[in-house]
Formats: sequence, structure tokens, C-alpha cells
Amino acid sequence: MQNLPILLLSYIVCVNVGVHSHNLQKRRGIPASAYRNRRCAGKLFARGKIPANIPAIAIVGSRKPTRYGIEAAEKIVRGLSELTDDILIVSGCAVGIDTVAHKTALAYGLKTIGVLGSGIDRAAFFPQENWGLAEKITDNGGAVISEYPEGAPGL
Repeated sequence: MQNLPILLLSYIVCVNVGVHSHNLQKRRGIPASAYRNRRCAGKLFARGKIPANIPAIAIVGSRKPTRYGIEAAEKIVRGLSELTDDILIVSGCAVGIDTVAHKTALAYGLKTIGVLGSGIDRAAFFPQENWGLAEKITDNGGAVISEYPEGAPGL
């Protein structure tokens, strides 16, 4: 997890189970640099479970990927699954490469986390067409997380 942005690292260390809000200030296990980061969210809203203490890799890309981009994202996730089932795939739950990363992770039995730019509730969830994907993520031991409260519209 060393290569993840400090904000996301803080989220992964803190979140447990269910739909809840976590105060990220002065939580055990969060690096002090997270507190000094002015861009760090004070709270995290989560649905599902984020496995702690396993390596994570973020896969993001175009919302309108080429065939090559889709195949590359699938190959990366598939390759990681062949090395270990103890890795977490993190992406944005957006259409395009994010969707490919999440779906491929699920197909190969990997845990995945969707980091949203909206509230985690169905009404606010963006993009709406990926609500079913978010449910599959949480049903399979992953999570959707956001710094935005329920009801917050997509950015």
C-alpha cells in the first residue's frame, strides 16, 4: 500500500464493516502526515468491508477506452490474480476503465474498492448505471467509499 495516495491509505486503514462514517483525525494506524494534509477529508463514508493489511493497486483510465485500453486493464488485473489472491484493486466506479478494473477483479476472485465522487447511497450514486456493480463489489467482500455524505450529488 506504500504507493497509494496518503488519503486513500488512511481510508483503507480505518474502515471496517457496513455503512458508516469514520472520523479520520488521530486514528491509530494512520500516518501523522495524513493529519497535516489540508486536502485530507475529515470523514469517510463507506458501504461494505475493506480488507486491512493487504497490498493494493489503483487502476484508473479513460471513460471512453479503446479496445487496447480495455484489454490492457483486463490483462493487468488477471496477471495480478495469477500472482496472488491477496491484493486489493482500487478504482473509481466510473464508466470505462474503472468498470473494467472492478469487473475483472470480481471475475478473478479479487477484492475491490470503488472510490466515489458522490454519496454512497443509491439516490446520489454516480454513475447510476454502475449501482449494480457497486452492489456486487460489496456482496463480494469489497467496499464503496466516499468523502461525501449520503445525498451528495456526483461531481
